[in-house]
Amino acid sequence: MTVRSAWHPNPGQTRADTRLSPIGTMTPTGSTTTRAGVVPGGTPLALSMSGMTGTIAIGRAAVQGTSAQGAYPVVVTAAETFTVANGHASLIRYDTVWLIAYDTLYDASGQTLVAVVYQQGTAGAGSPPSAPASGTAYLRLWDIQVPSGASAGAPPNWVGGGLLTDKRVYTVALGGINPGGSSVAGQYAGQYRDNAGLLERYTGSAWTPINPVLGSAFVEDTTQRTTTSTSYIDVSTLAASITVPASGRAEVILAARQFATGGITSTSMRASGSSSGTIYTENDVNAMSSAGTETPQQAIARQITATPGETLTVTFKHRVTAGTGTWYYRSISLKGLAA
Repeated sequence: MTVRSAWHPNPGQTRADTRLSPIGTMTPTGSTTTRAGVVPGGTPLALSMSGMTGTIAIGRAAVQGTSAQGAYPVVVTAAETFTVANGHASLIRYDTVWLIAYDTLYDASGQTLVAVVYQQGTAGAGSPPSAPASGTAYLRLWDIQVPSGASAGAPPNWVGGGLLTDKRVYTVALGGINPGGSSVAGQYAGQYRDNAGLLERYTGSAWTPINPVLGSAFVEDTTQRTTTSTSYIDVSTLAASITVPASGRAEVILAARQFATGGITSTSMRASGSSSGTIYTENDVNAMSSAGTETPQQAIARQITATPGETLTVTFKHRVTAGTGTWYYRSISLKGLAA
């Protein structure tokens, strides 16, 4: 039969029917497949080391087999220990700890059980084993770098030496927010993930931030600065920079007090992108200008379009038509916009 059910008084029901059914469905990766991973909460399947003995903590996981097998819900209810083999005399070795669901109906392993499996790698290979020796439903938990000469008599500093690599990925119930970061592939429109503290939604083609982290910068110079230049220059460089957000837009607010002896002072700006080059050039049309005696604090605001991800830098520019121009209490407020 190709239409099957779980928990149904049907004498033809199989364990595969139960695994393939939507009961307890985790994050899907296809029409009948599930994202394999550890179920978050506590410190599930964490690894600790004592000498050459490793211990995997309790925890839960979903282990996906082939599309015909379905996903195996697994729970480790008591700590599992294993012994790391002694290191090679002169070469580094990489070992792996797996969670494997053996099912002889699909993998010809001759077993029907779930186990935490320590797999020794090949010394000098430069990388951990790519797959367990047997089984079609497995989840990589940890990679272990074993230094040359490691043994019970001379065990390495596993944690301080950075020898343990956490390979656990996470899975949550359908509709839940997955904490797996950028490793979580988008599968359906409306899926959510926590990417290093940033909540993202999958549109069906791309991940987009829900509450994007927007860069901002503020710089100020209270010292009086002067020039007699009739062309725009830096009277004293004052600049602010941010990383352009996904919207590609930023807002700039320039503020200053200014006056001139016999001419007109003008304040403008230059905006440059680290990859786009000059985006906005200083000019009189949109400048902040004043004639003669000292003016109160003035401000102008503009929005700038730039390439998402590049560094945007805004710099003050000043000029005077005649005499000496003076500026002080200058400030730049620069912030990214969500849309």
